[in-house]
Amino acid sequence: MFFVVKVNMFNGTTDNPARPDKNGLYPVLLTSYNGTIPSNTRVIAGTVAHRAGLEPGKNFAIQLTKTSVDPQYGDRYQIDVIGEVTTLEIVTKIREFGQGQVQVAPGVKSETRVLDTVTVED
Repeated sequence: MFFVVKVNMFNGTTDNPARPDKNGLYPVLLTSYNGTIPSNTRVIAGTVAHRAGLEPGKNFAIQLTKTSVDPQYGDRYQIDVIGEVTTLEIVTKIREFGQGQVQVAPGVKSETRVLDTVTVED
């Protein structure tokens, strides 16, 4: 599965704010511009993101590979960063693959929905 994503800092909620991991790095949130990204791959630990080269505020092409199924957490994925993506490449991928959607993991009570609405003019 190939995705173009925007990387942002994950702040959590007012009642449950995000906390740094054991290395002092805060989690990041991946928002897909195209394709259907599994919901349990959207928030990534800060250390994992840092080691993968995912920088907040930038866009990246990533590949998700399903590695196993956990009875408690659902499908498990490996994230491979292909590289940083330019604005022009994002527009091309949106035209080719359509709008970003979240694929909800089995057992999670949520519906698949469109994350971002982008108008692309010819």
